[in-house]
Amino acid sequence: MPRRSLLAKLLLSHTMVAVITLLALSLLSSKLVSDYYFSWTEAQLTSRGEEIATFLSTGGLMPDRRWLEMLDRFADARLIVVDAEGQILAASSPRVPIGARVAPDEMVMPPRRSASAPDEATRRFGEPMLSVTVPIVKGSTTIGNLVLSSPVRGVNTAINAVRYLILYAAAGAIVLSTALAYTAARSIARPVNEISRVALKMVEGDLRQQIPVKSSDEIGQLAANFNRMASALDQTVKALGSEKAKIENVLANMSEGVVATDLDGNAILMNKRAREVLGTGDNAAPDLYQGAGGEALRALITEVTGTGVASAMEFQVGARYIVAHASPLGGPQQGLAQGSQQEPEPPLAGIVIVLQDATRLMEAEELRTQLLANVAHELRTPLTSISAYAQALQDDLARDEVMRQKFISTIQKESARLNRLVTDLLDLSIMQSGKAEWPVGPVNVADLIARVVESHRTSGRTIVVDADDGLPPAASNEARLEQVLNNLLDNAAKYSPKEAPLVVRARATGSYLVVSVVDRGPGIPEADLPHIWERFYRVDKSRSRSEGGAGLGLAIVKEVVEAYGGTVGVDSQEGQGSVFWFTLPLAASV
Repeated sequence: MPRRSLLAKLLLSHTMVAVITLLALSLLSSKLVSDYYFSWTEAQLTSRGEEIATFLSTGGLMPDRRWLEMLDRFADARLIVVDAEGQILAASSPRVPIGARVAPDEMVMPPRRSASAPDEATRRFGEPMLSVTVPIVKGSTTIGNLVLSSPVRGVNTAINAVRYLILYAAAGAIVLSTALAYTAARSIARPVNEISRVALKMVEGDLRQQIPVKSSDEIGQLAANFNRMASALDQTVKALGSEKAKIENVLANMSEGVVATDLDGNAILMNKRAREVLGTGDNAAPDLYQGAGGEALRALITEVTGTGVASAMEFQVGARYIVAHASPLGGPQQGLAQGSQQEPEPPLAGIVIVLQDATRLMEAEELRTQLLANVAHELRTPLTSISAYAQALQDDLARDEVMRQKFISTIQKESARLNRLVTDLLDLSIMQSGKAEWPVGPVNVADLIARVVESHRTSGRTIVVDADDGLPPAASNEARLEQVLNNLLDNAAKYSPKEAPLVVRARATGSYLVVSVVDRGPGIPEADLPHIWERFYRVDKSRSRSEGGAGLGLAIVKEVVEAYGGTVGVDSQEGQGSVFWFTLPLAASV
């Protein structure tokens, strides 16, 4: 069915009302005019007929023919004189036969004054006639009747002219009313169409549309209210968009993964972190059950869906430890006492899962456990030796002075080793806590290397120094830098043959000073290289702890060098020795 516009409906309704009203008025006016003309003509005929009847009542019912013709012109009507029995005595028209009788309805008796017989007169004269009968009264006796018949041709012509005039006026009024109706309908339809157009624009997302207000009537008020609604809706949508952007930004930058699913486990929202943790990539609708940890997530979602209560679970994704907290969307309202008045519980709409990467926590816990075990093990060895030799001295098991001195020397050696271990642990703890406050200043690295190397040569070890001439000072702390060199040389001496020389190099490169310690030891396997800077880590597990140390020296080197803005590294191949190096910023560049 074709759609009809509001303008067409309003115009059609206004036009139909105008047409019906004007046609009704035209017909009524035409009827009134027709009745008026016939009534007026009948009254004229009656009035003239009464005058003629009065004359006939005194002069007799047999007037002269010429006299009747004169009266015919006077009354503008055909005259017929009838006696009391209805017989025609005289007539002004030769068409009327004398002696014939008139119809009973053309006779009139007192007190009736007039009567019409148009059908009979029309038949008698051969054209439409208006007939009036007037009694001829002499004294109190009706002696006859005078029938006056007047042609209605002129009356009909006048009536038709009036009808045409009314119709022309009605047609003009209809045209004018239609034009006015069109203007009125257009004034209503145009703002409505404008409101419809703006509403469609708003549906498409453009909420800044405004309707021009051109009147103060109801349509103008509607347009003004629509504009206010559009402005309020625009502000609301902008506020919602801003809040949505904030939430999306928060979700995108959360360190935890967030996943929202339906009850079947289909992901409907997933932030970037969750995709990284589960390894789903950028798939718009990932299948959680097919990815890493899928079975664990399936069990968690099934549990929460079945109980409607939040739950948590731990699982592994590769080398990562993941803690998942799942909560229902909707479902039972928590915190309301049983039996209390409350709204009906809404059905579950889905599940929200928060994924936390607990790998660092687990690694830290594991590291803490290993650290405690290593510390206990490292402390137990010297303490056992001290306790055993002290007990031997107490039990006087030394057979001579030489053995006694040996026992005392061992106790002193183990005590010194224990002291170094405790000192290294305290230093390392202070460094890693960030509470160490070491002053920074220019350090003459060439002099420091010479001094440290000289102290190590007393043990009979050959050490070669290869340093640039005019080496610039480094920005560091002399005491701590000396500790770094001592630890590197101690480490090189432990793993190099006694006859193999050690080499200490120092070079200035750009804004940094590079110091290297080269040994001729067995080298370090590639698998161990990433771990040698860790606390208590030792490459050769078969060497005794008295020979290999506690595994804290290189960890201290790394902490000290990085505290002054430098870096550490090692280059090694099995069977070809190792090169431990570190960099420090030059004093001039700081």
